[in-house]
Amino acid sequence: MHAVLFALVLAAPQSFARADDWITTGVDCSLFAVGDVDGDGFDDLVTLNGARQICYAPSVRGWKSAAWEVVRENVAEGVVGLEVREVDADCVGAEVVVRFRDRAVLLSKRAPVQFTQEQAFSGQAAEPPEPTAAGEPPPYEPDAAPLLRLRGDIDGDGRADAIAVFAATAPHPHRLVRVAIAEHTGD
Repeated sequence: MHAVLFALVLAAPQSFARADDWITTGVDCSLFAVGDVDGDGFDDLVTLNGARQICYAPSVRGWKSAAWEVVRENVAEGVVGLEVREVDADCVGAEVVVRFRDRAVLLSKRAPVQFTQEQAFSGQAAEPPEPTAAGEPPPYEPDAAPLLRLRGDIDGDGRADAIAVFAATAPHPHRLVRVAIAEHTGD
């Protein structure tokens, strides 16, 4: 009997709380990644802005986002993707992989906030987790379509939370990141 109940729990679809506004960016941000950049056990959000800066918005213990912080200046032009990966076990927190069409670089060793090392990275692109449809548009702009959907453990509980990036226009054009935390179902 216990095996049957366990199988039903595993097969049950994951449910999410209503999405909340997490943080905003300018319309120049179109690449995003999620991972534990600062090593505190909560996934953070990473983006590349129009000034060619890689920025991260740390999760404050899973209940809100802190302001964007620049972790790398003067990134070369032509970035096609970002990943947050744990590559070097000696580093506190994860590193950021910046992908170009013909190469990739690994940013590592933060001191105190900015990454201080850049080296060629030959690893294959990570398969992103399957995004979820959870995360509704903002209530003040219900017709906003998501530009991107991600998953990450924003609240540090071991469950993948839903993250959606919307192109919003009210009161001005911007990107809005909304997070829907995975609900606990008694397990």
